[in-house]
Parts: sequence; structure tokens; C-alpha cells
Amino acid sequence: MRVLLTGAGGLIGRYCAKVLATAGHEVIAIVRNNPVDKFWDHSSVSETWVVDLASKNSVEQLCDLNSGLTFDSFVHCAADMSAITSDNQDQYVLYRNNIDSLWNILSFRQICSAPTFLYFSTFFVSYLEQSQQMQSVMSPYTLSKMHGESLCRMFVENDDFRLMVVRPSFVYGFVPQQDDLISKWLQFALADDELHIAGDGETIRNYVYVEDVASAVLKMLETRTIGTKLMINPEDISLNYVIEAITDVMSPKLVRHEYVDMHVSGFSTDDLRGARFDHCFMTIQQGITHMKRIYETHLRDTQS
Repeated sequence: MRVLLTGAGGLIGRYCAKVLATAGHEVIAIVRNNPVDKFWDHSSVSETWVVDLASKNSVEQLCDLNSGLTFDSFVHCAADMSAITSDNQDQYVLYRNNIDSLWNILSFRQICSAPTFLYFSTFFVSYLEQSQQMQSVMSPYTLSKMHGESLCRMFVENDDFRLMVVRPSFVYGFVPQQDDLISKWLQFALADDELHIAGDGETIRNYVYVEDVASAVLKMLETRTIGTKLMINPEDISLNYVIEAITDVMSPKLVRHEYVDMHVSGFSTDDLRGARFDHCFMTIQQGITHMKRIYETHLRDTQS
């Protein structure tokens, strides 16, 4: 199977490239900027294209240069998340970038006649559909994903192809400069820095390890699983539980932490409706143990 993978320089994209290539599939990667860190595994992709997907001119050039190339599947991991906490103007740019990128890559799929398109959305869309926690989940990023799902379905109506929509919860894992909460906490613990926990630590979240997400993508592509799937861990956990898991993994080293008086939203998945992807997800302890090994190997490689 030949797969075009966007966002291959990001957390999910890198692991998808590795898992797909290990399974024997040909991966052509699209990145916004050519990754230069040592963690980027060039051996997992057959080609790397540096393309600004939000630019219509860049994608038109891509179409002109590769109009004769055929693909079995497109996997669209690329997303602009850079301005999630910024001002309104930056968030407008984020929304436009995500919608424009999706429109352009869907148009390129038409030219290549790829029979399968897998789109990464977010489980926040499920909350919006059920009118739950509207204030907590409503953002230009979530709206771009919800409207992106509608855009995908519009393209399906005009040009029939297999559409797969993945709605993961909070994805964690290690790549350099990754700034998700668990990655930062683990790196602080390894550096013997203090971990800061918002509120009382009882905030509920749902976490899925990135290798589980990549393995699920492989399974969906190989089994041609169409439709929308929630990709969430069967168990919601508190931030305190995450700290306990990091402490267990770091034992006997002491993990220092303190509570900070600030609000952070929790997200229970108990009442979320929709088809859930059937997968044996790693526990938080297993995921953090795996992350720790990868991070320590990365440190040795960069220091050598």
C-alpha cells in the first residue's frame, strides 16, 4: 500500500510513518518544514515533500509535479495548533490554515484518485455534537476540526471514496520540543525539576499513547474501516494519577511537585456517544515507561 502522510513531522505523523513502514507499506511524507532533529527517522519514509498545505499555490505545484502518481490512501495528520492560546487574530489564522490545508489535500486526493482518506479530528467534536461542556471545548481549533469533518463528507458526496474519521482524546508521546502535559512533566522529573499541578490534581482527563494511535491507523487502513471512530482509552484518569504513574516509573527517584491555584478543565468520556475503536490501549504506566526509554535514548544520541 502506498500512503501519502501529511503532518509527518508532528507527534502523531512521525509514529504513523514508522508503524506503516514497519508493516511494509510505502510512505510518502509531507512536512511543513524539513525536520532536522535526530529523532526524525528518514528510513521510515520513501520520500519527504516539504509543502505548505495551506498555500493554494504550493499545492497546485505539488499537483503539477505529481499528477501521474497514484496512492492507495491519504492520512491527514497535519494541523495548525500554534495559536490555540493566542489572541483572536492568531486563532482566526489557525482556523483558516486548518480548513485551507484540508481543502487543498482533498483536492490533491481527487487528482490522485486515492480510494481512501483518513482524517484526524478530535474527541472535542463529540462533546459539541452532544452539547456537552460547550464552553470548555469550544475553540477555533475544535471548530476547524468539526467543519473539517463536514468538508470531508462534502467531498465524498461529489467523488465517492472511503472516508475514515478519527477522534482521539489527549494524545501523548515523545518527540523533541513536544509540549503536551505528560511529556513536559516527564522531562521535568528526569531533570529533577518541580512539577506544577493546576488545581487540586483531581481534574479528569483521557489519554491515549501515540503508538496506540498509530497502530489503530494501520489497522483501519488495512481493514478498510470506514466511518467515524472515537479513539479513547477505556479509563479516564486524574492528573494526580498521572503524577503517581510518573513517580512509579521514576522510582526510587523522588518526583517533586506542587499544586498551583488555577483552573483547568476536566473531560469525562463516560457519556460520550459514538463508535469507539476496539483496541487494547496501553495504561498510563506502560506509556510513560515507554516514553522514558525513548527520551533517555534520545538524550544519549544528542549528547554523543
